Amino acid sequence: MHCPPPPRLFFLHILKTGGTSFYRFLENNYPRDASIRDDAFSELHRLKEDPTAFAQRLHQLQLITKLHLDFSFVARQREMDPSLRVVTLLRRPVARCFSMIEHWRRVPEVHMATLDDVRRELVLDARSMPADAFVEKHQQRLSDHQSKMLGGVSDHVANPPREPLLTAAKANLTSIDYVGLTEQMHETASCLSSAMGFFNSMSSERLNVTRDDRRLTTAEKERIRGPLSELNRCDASLYAAGEERFWQMRARWKLHQFVAASSHQPTPLPHGDVLRFSMDQPLVGDGWHEREGGPLQSCRWAGPERQSTLFLSCCPQGRLEIRVSILSVISDAVLTSLRLSVAGRPVPYEIHQQGERLILTATADLPEAATGWLELTFSTANTYSAYDIAGIDDHRQKTIAVETVEVRQLGSC
Repeated sequence: MHCPPPPRLFFLHILKTGGTSFYRFLENNYPRDASIRDDAFSELHRLKEDPTAFAQRLHQLQLITKLHLDFSFVARQREMDPSLRVVTLLRRPVARCFSMIEHWRRVPEVHMATLDDVRRELVLDARSMPADAFVEKHQQRLSDHQSKMLGGVSDHVANPPREPLLTAAKANLTSIDYVGLTEQMHETASCLSSAMGFFNSMSSERLNVTRDDRRLTTAEKERIRGPLSELNRCDASLYAAGEERFWQMRARWKLHQFVAASSHQPTPLPHGDVLRFSMDQPLVGDGWHEREGGPLQSCRWAGPERQSTLFLSCCPQGRLEIRVSILSVISDAVLTSLRLSVAGRPVPYEIHQQGERLILTATADLPEAATGWLELTFSTANTYSAYDIAGIDDHRQKTIAVETVEVRQLGSC
């Protein structure tokens, strides 16, 4: 059976993010010789000593995986092929460091002779030193590794300035086509398969994992959690940005699945008309709790994640006026970080009190003719539960309780 080849893809593989399992899934969708074969891996790795020859060899591949290459290699490949697509996985920083230490602990003796002096020292120290002493000695190897990879900075660079590093990493993250999360690998694979035209063959089996006798104990993890959190402040911020990219990708994938399975099509919103959506209606969106009864009508709490999306059935273009009725806020802290995006673009807004409700109003300009659903996204820095705030036996993570959304078509921008 002959299948047309999928687009060229670069997997920016960051250490200990589940990349081995993920790239095996990717390889299932390309011919064997279209990606880096296991028997050619060592030869290709040696070719890195000649940057031009290495770049040319990567350019010949349909799928670039296996190698742990920072973003500078992505930039070089995109210069050669602007159509190249890029995917990466991010992982919660402290959990990634736990996994990294466990990886060093379990390197087999048979591989020790192949390690350079730096890696050999890491492995021997991981085996013999208390976990907290190991973290103290090897801070450079355990600090902000994901930001360094996305920022195009090698681990060999000692203590790069954090602010420029994070700025570069976040800027490069925005240019990556598909951002997935280790903790949501199956949904990441589903989203990517839909976008790339893959058959989703992602397995439930995890590869390259540490067996129990080499794992950090609970006590060891608690001793080093604080120091690792401090060493990975940039990675924590980068991961939060990656979460938002993933949630957006997932919401759009769910919309795509819904549209493919239903006959519903959005209709144009004429000038001056108002589309009114209430939580009494069926929900087309992601990141919302179950419907609850309110004083006058139903509402839904946004949560449990920090980002919630609504897709409204209209095809707007030009200038829009948006009005959101908020029945309740779980904490005043939510409003200080609340962001509204329309069709993926952040927009300014105002909030005023109207009786017992808060009314959010915004004006958004959509200069390009829209052909589908209107996407509204509410994002916050944190979520809270009623238990966190007031000790009430409700542990659901929430932000704002929305009753209605109204959209008015004002005309061209």
